[in-house]
Amino acid sequence: MATAGSKAVIQRFYEEFHNAGRSDRPHPDILDEIMDPDFVLDNPPAHGRGQFKARVAELYAKHPDMKVGYGPMVAEGDRVAVRWTVTGKDIDLNGITISRLTHDKIVEGLSNYNSRI
Repeated sequence: MATAGSKAVIQRFYEEFHNAGRSDRPHPDILDEIMDPDFVLDNPPAHGRGQFKARVAELYAKHPDMKVGYGPMVAEGDRVAVRWTVTGKDIDLNGITISRLTHDKIVEGLSNYNSRI
């Protein structure tokens, strides 16, 4: 069952991972707390937390000025849906991800987005 705690986990993903509070660089260690080691993302495909970290690191390396925004969020059952944006000089994405959580860990992400990279 989704709870306010589930939304808080997703908020931590955006605030502490992507925005890291104090810099524009991702904070990959937070994923060890909030993401299951066997996390699966459908689009773009990532199988496992380590592969997800590597893919995001590549994205930040290619687009160092990248900024990530998010909101609003809706929770139902074991899922949380959130609208997000990624902007920068050479990147412009907007989409929706539906995350499935188990025991306050993100186990799956289903994403759909539009891009102009």
